[in-house]
Amino acid sequence: AEHEITWAIASLAEGRLAALGATALLSRGPMTSPSAAERAEVANAADVELIVSIGLNQASSPSDCGASATYFGTGQYVSEFGRALADHLLARTVAVLGTPDCRSHPAAVSILRLSRAPAVVLEPGFLTNPDDARRLTDPDVQRRLADAVVDGLVDFMTGRLD
Repeated sequence: AEHEITWAIASLAEGRLAALGATALLSRGPMTSPSAAERAEVANAADVELIVSIGLNQASSPSDCGASATYFGTGQYVSEFGRALADHLLARTVAVLGTPDCRSHPAAVSILRLSRAPAVVLEPGFLTNPDDARRLTDPDVQRRLADAVVDGLVDFMTGRLD
């Protein structure tokens, strides 16, 4: 199930961030499922610096595959910081998975729109695609994805972008 895969990736990333001395706040867990608006509220109350929401894509066609990311953007405004973070995390994800790059896109979903901190939704694959689903349920792939997210965040926060 999606929540089990995303929880595995997020908790691995949290552990690695803690080992680096950073504090990661997981607003969703294996037994909780707050709405995106509630998660944005928690992040705002904690005054976090960045938000990375990990999700899995789904499509009506099982042939749809690949990784994508979204950042806050409307016709009038785009979070340039969010776009840069989305692009960087997506590039690292695609490199780890060897999967198609479905690019990053602006969106105004609740977690992006209601968060004060720059926010990104990273979707490393389609749960409805058999190859993506098999990859994403592999614990080694989950660990490598968590590493890619953490390395991407470290690069981004320290200004070491490619």
